Amino acid sequence: MNRRTLVLLLLPCVMLLVGPPLLMAWKVGTDLSVNPQDWAAFGGFVSGTTGVILTGLGFGAVIFTLLSEQRQVQLSAQEAEALRLEQRLYRLLDTLADMLSGTELRSKRTGNVIARGRSAFRNFFKKKFQPIYEDIRADVAKSERLVVTEAFDELYRRHGSQFGHYFRTLYHCFLILDDESIDLQRKKAFADLIVCRLSKFELIMLMYNCLGSVGARKFKPLVERYRLLEHIDVHLVLDPRHFDYFENGAFARPKSQMVLEMAAHQDDESE
Repeated sequence: MNRRTLVLLLLPCVMLLVGPPLLMAWKVGTDLSVNPQDWAAFGGFVSGTTGVILTGLGFGAVIFTLLSEQRQVQLSAQEAEALRLEQRLYRLLDTLADMLSGTELRSKRTGNVIARGRSAFRNFFKKKFQPIYEDIRADVAKSERLVVTEAFDELYRRHGSQFGHYFRTLYHCFLILDDESIDLQRKKAFADLIVCRLSKFELIMLMYNCLGSVGARKFKPLVERYRLLEHIDVHLVLDPRHFDYFENGAFARPKSQMVLEMAAHQDDESE
């Protein structure tokens, strides 16, 4: 019970205690009547007045109790729904871990497994996505934003069957997390729990997935809302302009700072 509700309940009680004496003093002043009939009439007046007030207070108490119980039922239902969603999230995280361990990059010529798990994401980025990006970037007539979109769309067309299920599951984790039944503190805790499981190559692939045609519409808003690129390795970003394609909320640091880190790294490599 909050302070305002307590005051509203106590105020009528105080009025019942001090009201009749004050009313009597106002009606008769200091000259108290010795006539029994006057006191009987005054007693009847006070009794009738307090009876109405007490009846109103009783009715108000019943209404307050019903509202409190209704509020408690609503909170219990919300808590139960939040718990159900959390359990579903944990199951999806287990599924995501299984998908990660089962993600494979196979040789197109022999069909042999080249890399598996986190190593597969490193190869998807280094040996598949980067060459596609550089080839499309050679067309100077295209804007950089279009180059990135076409590059990831082409990567997905060629290899999406090998890693697409992973990003779809990751997307559904945050789609569930975005439910209004889960409070902000829990959302932040779960988002941190999920992100801390992602390697730097999973994160960089997530970043470029959000610049592809499908990811830009669906996953990118969630990435920005929950700051999923907070731990992105800026040395893996292919062009500093790519930071500008995201809202500031996607990163933990200012974009200008990350651009400077990229430039310093490139200078070190050129020496």
